[in-house]
Amino acid sequence: MARPRKIRQVQFPPRYNSFKPCGVPSQGLSKIELTLDEYEALRLVDEQQLDHETAAAIMEVSRPTVTRLVESAHNKVARLLVRGGMLVIQGGDYQLNGHLYHCPKCRNFQERLQKIRTANQPCPQCKESHLVEISLPGARQ
Repeated sequence: MARPRKIRQVQFPPRYNSFKPCGVPSQGLSKIELTLDEYEALRLVDEQQLDHETAAAIMEVSRPTVTRLVESAHNKVARLLVRGGMLVIQGGDYQLNGHLYHCPKCRNFQERLQKIRTANQPCPQCKESHLVEISLPGARQ
């Protein structure tokens, strides 16, 4: 009997949940699904340039798990670039920890580890609009 999967901690959700080639209708494209835990491992290791041990501590999983997640994500992104298709970021065994806010006016994103009062919080970029929270921390998928 297989061991139950650990819930992987994801600090922030992706700003966009799909990517496709410009000018190609999404109906004709094959979909490649990147899970949020794969996305988080890719973000920590490649974008933040953390080593696998540090990324594993942040995600609260083992180092080999982070290595498997990164390898799987690399494979999917390479397949997308070589063969074409639409990358969809969804699913996985994860729990959100951070808060992601969006400004409807200037479309700026803000990532925060602590919740802010969005009703009175002006956008730090355009200073006019109020931020809208678009993530649900603590949500388990």
